[in-house]
Amino acid sequence: MITLPRPSHYYPLLFLLCIFTAFIYQTVLDNELLHWDDYSYLITHTELHTLSLTNLQHIFSFYESNWTPITWLSHMLAWQVFADSSTGHHAINLVLHIINVLLVFYFSIALLNHVPRFNSTTRLHIAYITALLYAIHPQHVEVIAWVSARKDVLSTTFILAALISYLSYLTTMEKKKLWGSIVLFTLACMTKPVMVTLPALLLLLDIYPLNRIKSPYQFWECLKEKSGYIIITLLIAYIAIEGHTQSDGLTSTAVISMVERLWNSIHSLYLLGVTQLN
Repeated sequence: MITLPRPSHYYPLLFLLCIFTAFIYQTVLDNELLHWDDYSYLITHTELHTLSLTNLQHIFSFYESNWTPITWLSHMLAWQVFADSSTGHHAINLVLHIINVLLVFYFSIALLNHVPRFNSTTRLHIAYITALLYAIHPQHVEVIAWVSARKDVLSTTFILAALISYLSYLTTMEKKKLWGSIVLFTLACMTKPVMVTLPALLLLLDIYPLNRIKSPYQFWECLKEKSGYIIITLLIAYIAIEGHTQSDGLTSTAVISMVERLWNSIHSLYLLGVTQLN
């Protein structure tokens, strides 16, 4: 069980945070659909316009090299309600962002419970400030104001819920919470495959601040615990590579060798570091 301050302490604060987040992003509701992906994802993607068994099968196939069935399902359900009204589609992204703000708060509380030097009041303050910064950070403007970025806000919802479920599992050691986290992780990957990085993040959390890994044996035990996540990661990675291979989305190693790819990665990381320092 996640230990939280008394409801009377945080419910009003969270309500105000939701209202504030909705207020600062309210103008996105006036935005139109963009010709940059929105039309190919929604307007001309006619299989999303009708809810039928055939179209449900379609969303589980590759579309523009990607396999993101949960994203397409969200767009399909939204189309049944809002059709081509841009306001409704933008509203869904905004609501998902507000949900994510709340999930960031609860995740912060759950994580800080494993840091003994903080009392409950301090945890509340830190979690609230973290959620506030997440709510207003300009990095999130694109995913809220751009309907085609639904996959970003929706996958974040699933991944934050998976993290909270994982931390709850560590508190109670109930296997159903671990499996719940794995299911949420799977949904996140089916929304946006890049979420396959979660198992590595969980291992990092095990090291700090959870302090679960202090020896090679403990590392091996934590790694075995992540076997369900790893299996899903490998499966999603295979599907993603297959999709891009079928559409010629991947450049052959005959054109760009593995050595050149490795060097490009290192060089890009260097340039990113220099940019951030400057």
